[in-house]
Amino acid sequence: MDPCDKLLLSQYLDDELDLVTQQRVAEHLQQCCHCAAEFEEIREASRFVSQFEFQDITPSELHRVHQSLLQIDDSFNWRLYGALSAIAASILVVGATWLAALPAPSPSLAGNPSPPAEWEQMAMNLRVDPTISGDQQPAYADARMADWMIEALKGNQ
Repeated sequence: MDPCDKLLLSQYLDDELDLVTQQRVAEHLQQCCHCAAEFEEIREASRFVSQFEFQDITPSELHRVHQSLLQIDDSFNWRLYGALSAIAASILVVGATWLAALPAPSPSLAGNPSPPAEWEQMAMNLRVDPTISGDQQPAYADARMADWMIEALKGNQ
């Protein structure tokens, strides 16, 4: 125990240290007058506290504690709740006003929307609608994706 450690002194007094650490603390106490004085103060405080008689709280004392807690001024809490409610109401009003100010959806989007162009379909799900080949079997874009991209880059689509 080279540096002075007050926590070790308390643990030493309570026999909470292993034997090696106990020996180091004991040697340190013989060499360090500051720690020896601190250890004596801790020992004296422990002795004083151990002699003090603690009694359980009586029912009348418990009742007085409960009454005191009930009489605590809650005006701060009510002001806080009021302020938070006002902020929430303001956010609600601003949000509702913003939603009301949004333009109405265009007629093309409201009813039956037109199908997306092939490039839009590709961008949305990386698939092109299947095309029907001559033998009435669907040919999916996954099989033709490279060809479709090359054609699109050439400007043929």
